[in-house]
Amino acid sequence: MDLPSKVKVGGFDVPVLCVSYREMDAAADFKSWPLQIRVNQESYGRQHQQEALLHEIIEAIQVLNDLKIDHTVVSVLGMSLFQVLRDNPEVVRFILEELG
Repeated sequence: MDLPSKVKVGGFDVPVLCVSYREMDAAADFKSWPLQIRVNQESYGRQHQQEALLHEIIEAIQVLNDLKIDHTVVSVLGMSLFQVLRDNPEVVRFILEELG
């Protein structure tokens, strides 16, 4: 599966761009509108890209809700949620299961 072209965060479609390292001045552009997420195409591999996308989604949630979360906390949340989601597919299926 390819990197998604957009992700819905807080009701907004946020574009996801796969860019070169030189274009990675900020992984997420949350200072201007529209918001956008950039993932490094030259990353250390697929899992790194996946974790980076999750990290940037957390950053977008933070900005859209005007939260003041330290970047270290965002990084720990991104890596920890990535691990939980990867290692527990039955939990992901349960969470995504449609109700009744």
